[in-house]
Amino acid sequence: MLRIIFGKAKSGKTYQVYSEIAKAMQTNKKTILIVPEQFTLEAEKQLIGQLQSEGFIGLEIVSFKRLAHKVVNATDEVTLSDIGKQMLLRKLFFENQSQLSVYRKAFTKLGFIEKFSETIKELKQNRVSPLLLEGYIKDMPRNNMTAHKLSDIASIYSALESYKENQYSDEEDLFERFIEAIPSSDLISNSLIWLDGFDSFTLQELSVIKAMAEPAEEVSVTLCSDGKLTTALFDHTNLSFQRLTKNESGRFKLEGLNREIPNSDIMHIAENLQAYPYQVKAIDADVACIFASDHQLGEVTYCGSKILDLVREHDYNWNDIILITNNLSAYSGYIKRTFKEMGIPFFIDEKVGVSNHPLVQLIKTYIKLFSVGLNKETVLALVKTGFIDSNPLNIAEFEIFVLENGFSRQKLNQLLEEDHIKLNPLVKALDQIHYEKLRHGKIGVRVAIEAIYQMLVDLKVPVLLENYVTTFNDSGLSNEAQLFSQIWENTMSLFDQLVELIGEDIVTWEELHQLLESGFDAMEIGLLPLTEEAVLIGSMDRSRSHPVKVLFFLGFNDGVIPEQGGANQLILDSEKEWLKENGLQLLSDSKMFVDKEQFNIYFALSRPTERIYFSYAKTDAEGAALRPSYLIHKLKKICPNIIERDVSAHDDQVSYLITSEQASFEHLAGHIRGYVDGYPLSSEWIALLEWYTNNAVENAKLIEAGLTHNNQTARLSEDAVNLIYEFPLKTSVSKLEQFVQCPFKYFVSAGLKPVVHKKFEIAAPDVGVLFHSALERFGREVYLEKINWRDMTRQDVQVKVDEIIEDMTGNDLFYSKFQYRYLISKLKRVTNKAAWQLTRQLQMGSFDPIAFEVAFGEGPNKVPPIMIKLNNGEKVYIQGVIDRVDAFEIEGTRYIKIIDYKSGKKSLSLSEVYHGLQMQLMVYLKACLDHPEYFKVEEIQPAGAFYFKIDDPMIETTDKLLEQIENKIASALKMDGISLENATVLKGIDNALFENGASDVIQVKVKADGDYTKDSKVMPLVAFDGMLQHVTSVIEGIGEELYAGNIAISPCKYDQFVSCQICEYQSICQFDTKFKGNQYRHLKRYSTEEIVERFKG
Repeated sequence: MLRIIFGKAKSGKTYQVYSEIAKAMQTNKKTILIVPEQFTLEAEKQLIGQLQSEGFIGLEIVSFKRLAHKVVNATDEVTLSDIGKQMLLRKLFFENQSQLSVYRKAFTKLGFIEKFSETIKELKQNRVSPLLLEGYIKDMPRNNMTAHKLSDIASIYSALESYKENQYSDEEDLFERFIEAIPSSDLISNSLIWLDGFDSFTLQELSVIKAMAEPAEEVSVTLCSDGKLTTALFDHTNLSFQRLTKNESGRFKLEGLNREIPNSDIMHIAENLQAYPYQVKAIDADVACIFASDHQLGEVTYCGSKILDLVREHDYNWNDIILITNNLSAYSGYIKRTFKEMGIPFFIDEKVGVSNHPLVQLIKTYIKLFSVGLNKETVLALVKTGFIDSNPLNIAEFEIFVLENGFSRQKLNQLLEEDHIKLNPLVKALDQIHYEKLRHGKIGVRVAIEAIYQMLVDLKVPVLLENYVTTFNDSGLSNEAQLFSQIWENTMSLFDQLVELIGEDIVTWEELHQLLESGFDAMEIGLLPLTEEAVLIGSMDRSRSHPVKVLFFLGFNDGVIPEQGGANQLILDSEKEWLKENGLQLLSDSKMFVDKEQFNIYFALSRPTERIYFSYAKTDAEGAALRPSYLIHKLKKICPNIIERDVSAHDDQVSYLITSEQASFEHLAGHIRGYVDGYPLSSEWIALLEWYTNNAVENAKLIEAGLTHNNQTARLSEDAVNLIYEFPLKTSVSKLEQFVQCPFKYFVSAGLKPVVHKKFEIAAPDVGVLFHSALERFGREVYLEKINWRDMTRQDVQVKVDEIIEDMTGNDLFYSKFQYRYLISKLKRVTNKAAWQLTRQLQMGSFDPIAFEVAFGEGPNKVPPIMIKLNNGEKVYIQGVIDRVDAFEIEGTRYIKIIDYKSGKKSLSLSEVYHGLQMQLMVYLKACLDHPEYFKVEEIQPAGAFYFKIDDPMIETTDKLLEQIENKIASALKMDGISLENATVLKGIDNALFENGASDVIQVKVKADGDYTKDSKVMPLVAFDGMLQHVTSVIEGIGEELYAGNIAISPCKYDQFVSCQICEYQSICQFDTKFKGNQYRHLKRYSTEEIVERFKG
């Protein structure tokens, strides 16, 4: 006989079931209690509590699955887990790919196999066989997309069942055998059976219930419903009622419960929040309230403070409280950190994925070795798992070595030979990873899994996992300990399933990687609470707990409560509707999802007996605006006196932030920081500061240090200056420009000289150096081979450049990666273009190159360095290298222009020259002008100083003539700098300047009256002299400041440029405009005309 016990939440259904079980046990009748699988342990605890007994004999508390195992006779078939089924499905998709139409490629997408497996499970739970599904498909139009989709599903479903036949079974097969075995089961026969805690059943479960009702003395099912079948709130459970009683006329009885509810205010909210029409009631102010926060962290912080208040001031226990959210992934991180700081014991009821677990990463990376080998990326991935060497310092040192030197077996031996003794165990462990013998196209699955297993054993992974578990337990990290303690067994189970299913198959390593990846992606590990004295945290649909007194409902936001949309499934609602109309009912569709969501909200709200707190956030983790759920508005309607409170951390609402010593300290520090910045400090924070001063001295000292923190540096002593800089100082102009940007930057860079580890790769700066070197070699070789620049053709240039590039890129690095090989072609293209423009520019004028890579500094065959004498007699020597010097003689006077090759977007600003931010060209020019003897003349005059831009410009043009396109490229690549305002010199740079009115070589234009345009970069000789004198004066000033020990944290701000933007040392200086004395030095931007006038004197 089937009996249905119905009643609304808290009507006493479970209490009655447990009471009936107690009576039945006294008569020694066989009694069985069936509950949801995740609720078996809790049911035992509750039953023991109600019976006031330490245990019970003759009672089975089981899930459907556990009862099925008890009833069904064991077979020789291997039971497939969900993970095993997904791996088998991936194999079947590969094998049947050509027969599919809709899903021929879709099965390779992330998450598809899992979704397909769920679809098969739903079909089997509804007792829809492949043959039955194919029968429905035949009645559909041939060209219908749904027919093609269902045909693909039926095809793979059929292949799955055929593959499993007489060898494997899954949970749904077990249920079919369970249904068949029930009539003859001694366990079921004449038993009293209760089912409690369910809100819905699959068709298989319904069949089990109805089948048990025949041999059993009685089967009682509890359903949360008012029994009217018309209340929308219970549509979800009423559907189960209708299915249970369908075709059972006269063979079931109903029993309704209507116990008086202990807290009518809470049940008023639960029953009316989603009801239309609804009742209105004024509730007790302590029963329910709403709080809103600026962000999700604020919600969690306030929630934690309220929990502490309830436990400390109102005598609640930790396990009297439950926290529920429908968006656990967004809140769990905040909860873990905040509750731990506050000292709140908690347990998050969730399953943890293992895709990013170090053991899984080790296995995935090991498989990659068989396709890509042991290279830089794979060896670092292996080492970072912590199973090659668990010492983080050794891992960091090894990573630095690999990044600087690249990786190969030879480099491993080099590491052993060099002074890296502590890395020897790591290197030897890597040497144990053998894979070369198996590096071929395909391999047997069994052989591959055995190789992976042997690798894990060789590395002593099981022992290392045990060590990690011990460490985590000692550190109080119970969840991590549980995860590491279960991962080995779950991984071995995955290996066993794979070998059992397809052990003899031959696959590529890539296919094996995909199979294992799908298995690991589906693997989840359930964690257990290690103590009952903890706040339970869970999702709305998963966490069925013991009775609680207080509920916190976090994330009551639009789109979250209720959740929008139904389950994302392969078979769409419209397709399920068509199947339903033709006699095939599936359990899940959007209507059912909405009904279940509505019921879950009702059930969650009905759980507490005393208090309920609703909260929502105004923004998410990215700062995007969030809206409260429409149910918040409804809540205010049904409870017009309910209080809503904004708990964002405003000055008049801060007491809730004062919780534990550790958590409150962080908030106190933040508010004191605000006080320093000019915001008021409330009396609560002042009192808390006094408490720390009297009771937590170390924390008080930290606050005091923060208040008085001054990152400004004192001047270095004379001894320190001499020790760090080693006068006479030898430096470069770029270093001096750093001093202008920020004295502290110069101190760190040129004084402390931190080591920057050079990676074994070609980075953007390296590419610039390559362009620079290629162009310099091109010019020098043309000069040394005495080739006339004006006779060179574009083809001549290309041949010469290609030869140079081939010679420069002949080492292993350039052929170590395919993108580096592409770089060679780019080098040729860009350098060819630049070299040709360089040649054209020389051909358009009368200047000729006379020197390349001109070094000025100490040593033979160098231009002497620029020497600056300081007031105290010390000297500063400026050294550098000039890329190219061109010369042109006019009436016995030799004029020179210096050229610096740049691959970036560098342009000359006289205003920056004036401030000392851009002195390079001027210093280079001064080095040449001060030493004409180097060029074997008595006197030289400046013609100009220029940047030659190495670029690959994209020209937008409708011109089809090559000459016109070339002219546009020439204009894009003209030199940028400053020229002498002298018509003869300018003609020497560009013969056609005055004829054309504008130059394609330099930034100069001529007006009709012969004068120069305002944007022309020209300057008279007197201004050139003034400029060089000013630059010299700037350098003298820098030298004086260096010797005076100036290492001030004083970055400059010039126009849109802020020196901190290009500084690597901000973590050292901690510059922050909020700190006292931390201000930018503002440098004024002057026009070219203003600077020229200043230089004229």
